[in-house]
Amino acid sequence: MKRKTLSLLIALAAVVAAQAREKININLGWKFIREAIEGAQAPEYNDAKWQTVDLPHDAAVHHEFQKKGDGASSRVGFLPLGRGWYRRHIAYDKAWQGKRVIIEFEGVYRDARVYVNGVDCGGRNPNGYLDFEYDITDMLRDGDNVVAVSYDNTYRVSSRWYNGEGINRDVWLHVVDPVHVARYGTYITTPKISADRALVAIETSVLNRRRDSVLCRLVTDIVDPQGRVVASREAVAPFAAGETFTFRQELSVGAPQLWEVGRGVLYKAVSRVYVEGRYPQFSHNSQPSHSSQPSDVYETPFGIRDIEFTPEQGLLVNGKRTYINGVCLHTDLGPLGTASFRAAWDRRLEAITRDMGCNGIRLSHNAYPKYVLDWADRHGVLVVDEFFDKWEESYYGPKAKMGDLHLRDIRTQMERDRNHPSVFLWSVGNEVYQQIQADKTRNGGVNMLKMLVDHTRKIDPSRKITYSQYPNRYGDTRKKKDVKAFLASEPHQFEYYSDIVSTNYLENFWDEDHKKYPQLMFMAGELAVGDLGYDYFNYDHSYPIGHFYWGGTDYIGESFGWPSKGWTRGLIDFTNRVKPLGQSVRSFYWPEPMVKIVTRPASGQGSLVWNDLKMTWTKLEEHWNYRPGDTLTVQVMSNCDETELTLNGRSLGRKRLPAAGTPPELTWRVAYAEGELKAIGYRNGAKVADDVIRTAGKPARLVVSASTDTLCADGLDLAYIDYTVVDKDGNVCPVNDVKISFDVKGCGTNAGVANADMLSNEPWQADSRTTYQGRAQLIVRSKATEGSITVRAKAKGQKAVDTVIRVAKR
Repeated sequence: MKRKTLSLLIALAAVVAAQAREKININLGWKFIREAIEGAQAPEYNDAKWQTVDLPHDAAVHHEFQKKGDGASSRVGFLPLGRGWYRRHIAYDKAWQGKRVIIEFEGVYRDARVYVNGVDCGGRNPNGYLDFEYDITDMLRDGDNVVAVSYDNTYRVSSRWYNGEGINRDVWLHVVDPVHVARYGTYITTPKISADRALVAIETSVLNRRRDSVLCRLVTDIVDPQGRVVASREAVAPFAAGETFTFRQELSVGAPQLWEVGRGVLYKAVSRVYVEGRYPQFSHNSQPSHSSQPSDVYETPFGIRDIEFTPEQGLLVNGKRTYINGVCLHTDLGPLGTASFRAAWDRRLEAITRDMGCNGIRLSHNAYPKYVLDWADRHGVLVVDEFFDKWEESYYGPKAKMGDLHLRDIRTQMERDRNHPSVFLWSVGNEVYQQIQADKTRNGGVNMLKMLVDHTRKIDPSRKITYSQYPNRYGDTRKKKDVKAFLASEPHQFEYYSDIVSTNYLENFWDEDHKKYPQLMFMAGELAVGDLGYDYFNYDHSYPIGHFYWGGTDYIGESFGWPSKGWTRGLIDFTNRVKPLGQSVRSFYWPEPMVKIVTRPASGQGSLVWNDLKMTWTKLEEHWNYRPGDTLTVQVMSNCDETELTLNGRSLGRKRLPAAGTPPELTWRVAYAEGELKAIGYRNGAKVADDVIRTAGKPARLVVSASTDTLCADGLDLAYIDYTVVDKDGNVCPVNDVKISFDVKGCGTNAGVANADMLSNEPWQADSRTTYQGRAQLIVRSKATEGSITVRAKAKGQKAVDTVIRVAKR
């Protein structure tokens, strides 16, 4: 009976919430043109010849690559930059009368202007990574309404990597009562935690958009992960028309269930706002009658956890020392460009955490989609939330100086993100010019850093603050200028003015700096992936907070020249598959026994200079298809005590893992012979892991693997279909690549094609893709209708393969 009652209460609460606050997704059915047009904001403008698109939409990724012209460059993956317009019709709903209607854009890249029925909603929004919203109530009219959005992505240095363009994140309508919780209007902290009890402090800002003063009652319930109300508080206050009033409440939660790394336990604060009537119609002797229906119901997920930093132990989560094995990201999602789909982020983040074993991500160097933080909360992943790359120009346009707009955007991002338990650290910037030129500007860079740190701390005093440092030292001492002076140099003056010292490629200085300046706490904001990620072993791991490899994945832009379309040194490839380089890094900290065989072609050496750092790399392959007479280096990535390599059943010897703190490089020189290479890992003399690669024969068939057999009929869901060319025995064919053509029919569309080759000139938005080392990928997007999707894949000489995916409402 209790379960039935609880279910009924939850259902009733959901109905009340729907009545009080409505959130409507308007991603589907937009008109789009990639041109600079005058007057397209006018409601009567004829957009019949424009393209129909569904959001999220990256307008740049659909184009073919070009070496130069139209802003195309290595910086942005050789894709052109442009300007464009979006338009959408919205029918006015009579139920909106007496309500406020707010339109929210989670991201438009960049310099967006929004018009409703031809009226400019509020000017430019230059920072294309951050969400914004407008109250459009007074611009709406009965019947048909037109929303028009322009963007301008022609500024060539707004980012140093591919940023995409257009409306690449979700768009929402929020319909609320005039008295409602303000945008990002709750701030929750847990200042005191014990095994028996946790103190939850909540600030709730309520906005009165009525024309008169009101007496307002706020009821806050804390709901535990099992759906039970475990604490409740009530407060009453009057406030004037147009005023935002902040209620401050403290609640006590018994036997708190803690949010932990790897275990994303979440509570929920449910804020109910009741309008008791006009004020001051009540006398001191009269009591207002409680309203039965809330004017607003606002839910805030949060976690109860304790974060502590010490110079001796680094990071402690709930009193337990935690070392972060993390990666840095950018916001593109392979062939989708920067179109931000939840299913795509699921795929990306699962590869980083489940497949790579990472427990932290650095959101470099901008605001990320809200869903990324929601995902990190649920999965117990730690997040560095970063505001900017450069402090001036960049996101805000040419000649833009640090000012009110930057500070406003910091506040917006922090108010949006500060209730996420995954966010353990704010970062105010990355490798800024003011740091590099600190001596030339009379410490202007230091003063700007101090100002940003102070501004950040006022908004959220509960978290520490960092800045990711360019790899120079005091006096702009750099390795490439003077190696001897560099090795003897002092820390850069920036290191003393933030809570955490986050260095990029300077971890080899930590041990000495830590002895000399014992108050400093260190973290590798960027750790190099050169030399198989062995920079991990450059320092004592007992006191730092952790590291974030650059970069976690291959991404578009920041390439080292044509024909490369982007960064190729990621730990995970363009299709979200862990690369051999990633397997090397994974072996450093993976808890379970593992072995992974890779081969080194003789011609596979290379190097590059990146941020004054010379990185070298070795080409690594995952196959055993070479020529008779070849002698190769075979490497096994292993975390086992001892590893044995065999060729066609014959042992090539065992090798022991080097001492702790030493790169675990286990290699054999092997004369090539067709057949089977096998690695066997031993712990305490027992076999605990193995890996096999075999010589592949001629291609015989396509093997298909889909990420799901059912998609949601909302027009926003994705299925990833991986195609592998195999021989008659099922071995992947790495050297006989074939072109696969795709025919998508039914309740879905082709959202993009890919392989792991960043040098290919094949477009990502196409009906075919050539395999790379035997593999290719198709992404399918659902339509907003129920039914099924049938995908037929054909390759020359292979039998066509059909894949059927159901599309249903959820």
